[in-house]
Amino acid sequence: MVLAEDWTSDTAVNYALGAAMKGARVLVIRNTVSAATDTWLKAVERGYGNLLLQVAGAPALHHSRFAPEDRQLLDLAVEEALSPIRTPGHGLIVIGTQTLEQSLDIDADYLVTDLVPSDVLLQRIGRLHRHEIARPEGFEQPVCVVMVPSGGLDQFTAPAMENGLGATKKWEGVYLNLHACELTRQLIADLPVWELPRMNRELVERTTHQSFIDALSEELGSSWQSYQAGYDGVGMATAQAGKNTLLDYSKDFFVTPPLPQDGDAIRTRLGADGARIQFDAPYPGPFGQDVHSVTLPSYWSGNIHSNTPVTPIVERGGLSFEIAGVSFRYMRTGLRKESS
Repeated sequence: MVLAEDWTSDTAVNYALGAAMKGARVLVIRNTVSAATDTWLKAVERGYGNLLLQVAGAPALHHSRFAPEDRQLLDLAVEEALSPIRTPGHGLIVIGTQTLEQSLDIDADYLVTDLVPSDVLLQRIGRLHRHEIARPEGFEQPVCVVMVPSGGLDQFTAPAMENGLGATKKWEGVYLNLHACELTRQLIADLPVWELPRMNRELVERTTHQSFIDALSEELGSSWQSYQAGYDGVGMATAQAGKNTLLDYSKDFFVTPPLPQDGDAIRTRLGADGARIQFDAPYPGPFGQDVHSVTLPSYWSGNIHSNTPVTPIVERGGLSFEIAGVSFRYMRTGLRKESS
């Protein structure tokens, strides 16, 4: 385990290039789509597009903001690029987000990732040296570079959020458990060699068990204690919301219907759905194949409703469209909301 004391896009590119130029197949997993996209653009701008994942004859990256048809194309390209069945050749770099952790059989020689709680980090490491195959010289042993913010994590206890870590003022975010992130950072610094899977339980317990979290709050002081109180409050509210939709099997179904009566959909996982934008016909997407729809992230959806099909404008490199007064572009880097 290698701890990199900043998580800028240039740092991610530098680590990835250093390995890829020696023949390694490198996986770079950033915490957010914006960080992944910026890292990819940095590599292209610096003239290393030829080392990146190639799709339809040009560099590509992998995240959630692609049309379903293009996502399938990207999945296949990633699995081929990082296949355990490989022939010797030059190195390459696959850049993306946590979508690279999901349902893909990929095998990297070298991993660069942002800091996340240890249980998530272990899932990412599961894509490193996944199979027993020959490795390029110098990469016989797995190496995971974990990038952390240069100012430390104290800055996020306000609360604040950057690159998926911490929370917004409304206690929204990706990796809200800041204590688990700090404990993971400390663990990497103190214990740079991880033997997996033998140490899996120890690593997770030392970074997520309540006793370690309480000890960290006591050690780091009031700002961390305040953050923990807020985080615990969010957890209790979420748990109560789940209990409110449980079926009470002790009640007679026909006498007292146990289902919620407010018309809300009952969800099986946390998070909100984004609006699905259906096009009025298939249109050629950025990779040359027809696409039928795109899905907006929930925080872009607002009052946008997707009942009426949209007619996009075909332009060089992709599509653009406007809905509810908001403009979007769908390019090789994925779906992007234009500045108002």
